[in-house]
Amino acid sequence: KNSFGIFNAAGFERILFQFGKFLFHCAYVDYKGHGVLFSAPSGGGKTTQGLLWEQYAGAEMINGDRAVLEKTKDGYLCHGLPIAGSSGVFTNRSLPLSIIFRVQKSDVNRVSVMTDEEAFQAVFSELTINLWNDRFKLAAVEFAMRLCQEIPVYRLECRMDEGAVDTALRELKFSKKKR
Repeated sequence: KNSFGIFNAAGFERILFQFGKFLFHCAYVDYKGHGVLFSAPSGGGKTTQGLLWEQYAGAEMINGDRAVLEKTKDGYLCHGLPIAGSSGVFTNRSLPLSIIFRVQKSDVNRVSVMTDEEAFQAVFSELTINLWNDRFKLAAVEFAMRLCQEIPVYRLECRMDEGAVDTALRELKFSKKKR
């Protein structure tokens, strides 16, 4: 079910870095042609949110565990991978990145804009980086900072139910600028 082992052993993140791309730990869904990412530590509910979006919002889960992020002249792209993490869900498809939700399990459904510092911390913590390579670390820091300035990053405190989807959908703003 989990096909990441060979890629971890091969240093897949280092290969991507050579092409200016970064591996991001998230659930990646296609919502009406927009890349929507749900990030959280393992077990934090990101894949569950992706599946809820399939069920209640007509989205399609592209990958339940990882996406490749890339800055292009037109904005950010998220790429699916032809490999699966623990979710077993994977499709190799690319879409413009529109929004990132940092999932936090809660007894209420609420969305809030993260501060720049919170957004950076949430994004950077889920990038797969080579900590022994100073150039890689610096590039990852710069990438995360730029991404957080250009892509909306929201905290999604949520129950794992349809109400979480409805709450998040009310906050979708597909614009090029964060604020």
